[in-house]
Amino acid sequence: GQQTPAAAWVNGPTTSALARYQHYASSATQANASFVPAATDYIYVGGGTANGTSNLMSLDSARVQAGGQLSAWAATGASISSFGGGATLAAPYLYSFGDEMPSDAIFAGQISSTAPPAITNFNNNGNRLTTPRYLPGTSLQGAYIFLAGGSTTGRTAATNSVEAMIW
Repeated sequence: GQQTPAAAWVNGPTTSALARYQHYASSATQANASFVPAATDYIYVGGGTANGTSNLMSLDSARVQAGGQLSAWAATGASISSFGGGATLAAPYLYSFGDEMPSDAIFAGQISSTAPPAITNFNNNGNRLTTPRYLPGTSLQGAYIFLAGGSTTGRTAATNSVEAMIW
């Protein structure tokens, strides 16, 4: 079958648990996280800020239902305590990169094998970015996670550097 693009954006009936910006967001399917049941998709939204200075200490998820509507947002049992970084989900870890400092931090939490979409053990995974980043572009391509651009000196200057990690 074919999918026809919509003529315009529409408001969803489900709003996010918190008003936020500069947050982390990613999606999970069985293709990028084996613990997600077949034909099930989740959206994760975490961290962020409501005022540009303080962190929102939350990591929430919603299930994508038939027709693209979202279920009610629910806490995942973990939190992301920063804003302004990048995020992606791969093999079944939710990763976050950098933050508002900027920083070279990499955090990861695993999707629960027994109770998805719950996230367990979201903490510093020990690796570091080669360049501290604030607001990097993040992309997953095959076995590579790419980070591009962002700021390396706070909120006033951009970088053109790119780095990659095999997950």
